[in-house]
Amino acid sequence: MISEYNFVKRIVKDSERKFGGITFAYRTKPNNGWNICVNNARLYMTEDFNKFCIVWHKVSKRLGISIIFCYCDASENKLVKLSEDSSLILNCY
Repeated sequence: MISEYNFVKRIVKDSERKFGGITFAYRTKPNNGWNICVNNARLYMTEDFNKFCIVWHKVSKRLGISIIFCYCDASENKLVKLSEDSSLILNCY
């Protein structure tokens, strides 16, 4: 069975490959779900991205992994803080 970390890493990679831009994921506490963030508000609002999210939500439910997709600014300061305070997944290529 795939680990939570590797599952979320796969989502981040797939998002970057399909849509471009920056995708990153983090969780602030070990028992919290994962926040999967895209830095493009227009992309976040598209039907294609919505379908992408629905597919990954179905898979995550089967695996018992909690995820949420959101739009987040990928500023350097924010990413540094997340890397210090949480499990950050970024730049998977």
